[in-house]
Amino acid sequence: MIFDTGVSHYDYREITKDRGLIIEKKGNIWIPVEITMPGEPFIRTWQESAKEYNRTLQKGEKIGIYSTSESWARYVPVTLEDFGWKPEVPSTGQIASLYKKDIDYLVGRELNNKIAKVKSQLKENPNNPKLYNNLGITYAIYGQYDRALENLTKAVKLNPEYVAAINNMGNVYYLIGNYDKALKKYQSALKYNKSPIIMINLAKTSYKLGDSSGVNKY
Repeated sequence: MIFDTGVSHYDYREITKDRGLIIEKKGNIWIPVEITMPGEPFIRTWQESAKEYNRTLQKGEKIGIYSTSESWARYVPVTLEDFGWKPEVPSTGQIASLYKKDIDYLVGRELNNKIAKVKSQLKENPNNPKLYNNLGITYAIYGQYDRALENLTKAVKLNPEYVAAINNMGNVYYLIGNYDKALKKYQSALKYNKSPIIMINLAKTSYKLGDSSGVNKY
C-alpha cells in the first residue's frame, strides 16, 4: 500500500533524503507501507515495502497502482458476519511509546549516515578542530547535546581561539536552558571576534537571564 504525504516532489527532503524510500506520483511524494507486518515499527514496514517496490522495478516488471476509494466504489467490499468483535483501541501511552521508538530509530539512522563521513575524515586527520565542530553541530541538530558539547570541547582544546566552536558551545547551552554557561561562552567568543551574530546571541541570553542592561549593551 502507498499513501500520499501531500508533500511536493520538489520538497522530498522534508520526508527523507533517501529517494529509495519514496515514490513520486502526480507531483507528490508517496510512501509505501508493507501492511502484512502488524506490530512492527512503522519505519521498518516502510523500508521493507520500498525494497520490494524497487526490486520489482529493477526486474522490469510493471507495477499497477490502484486507488482504494475508486476500487471500493466499483467493487463492494467483502464483509464478515457481525459476531460482536471490536478492535481494542490502544491507549495514548502505548501510542506515544511506539511513536518514540520509531522516532528514535529514524533519528539514529539519519544521524549515523551524517556522521559516518566526518568520522572517516577524523581517522585521517584526528587533530582537525573543524571536523569536531562539524560533529558537534550535527549532534546538536539531532538533540544529542552531551555528544555535541563533547566534540565542541575537543575542537576548542585543539584551537582555543576557534570562535565558531566556542559560539556553538554557547548555542548548545542555550538550547538546554543553561543560560549562565551560554553567556560565558558567548562572551569568550566575543573576545576573539566582534561578530554581530555573537552580539545577538549575547542579547538573547541576557534577556533570558532578565538582564535588561545586558540586552541594551549588546
